[in-house]
Amino acid sequence: MKTKKMIAAVLMTVLIVAFCSCAKPSTNHSAEWKGQMLTWRGVNYKETSGRHKEGKTIARTKDNKSEVNEVVGDPEHIFVVVRSFLDNHLYVNENYEIPTNGEVTAIYVGYMKVESKDFCLAIDELLLDVATNNNLKTFTVESEGMYQLAEEIYLCFDGCPVGTFLVGYIGLINDTWVYVSNIPVELNPDGTWKTQSYTCYVIDGYKKLSTIKKYITPKR
Repeated sequence: MKTKKMIAAVLMTVLIVAFCSCAKPSTNHSAEWKGQMLTWRGVNYKETSGRHKEGKTIARTKDNKSEVNEVVGDPEHIFVVVRSFLDNHLYVNENYEIPTNGEVTAIYVGYMKVESKDFCLAIDELLLDVATNNNLKTFTVESEGMYQLAEEIYLCFDGCPVGTFLVGYIGLINDTWVYVSNIPVELNPDGTWKTQSYTCYVIDGYKKLSTIKKYITPKR
């Protein structure tokens, strides 16, 4: 009886170890810090910012305090996410120049990445229309943060996997579809967001609004 129990215990231990190995593949400790820079596979990475989708773990730091995760849609690992127990930060290859204009090849709607060419073209043309059409109707709303009322819109240019340019917000406000340009956030002395006035551009009549509605869901 004791022998059977011992065999069962050994088998259970083996199964647990095997399960843990499959659940979280081991990664090498090949990344290291050099000052504020992360070095991995001979490449130096500097901290940056932008909207992205975090993928699987591809390495760990030598001090074993952080894991290095890939950015989805970035097989060359131009960007990586360094995640520790408390927080995470986006890093980019120091030799990569992040495009801030050019062809819009993807758009982050909130945290959802959309690569539809029709949607990219619809947003690109909408931004041009707002910038050049002086006849658009507008109204203002007061808010502590427009993200509470409409979806953030980040542009990715020329194949860049990260949305680094917040161009504004699109959503349904006061039962009207609107575009709201981005403005710097102001903080109260206690660190909370100030209530600010936002100008909403009415886009109910925009010819490609039906394409935009496919990917943007009203928040209210």
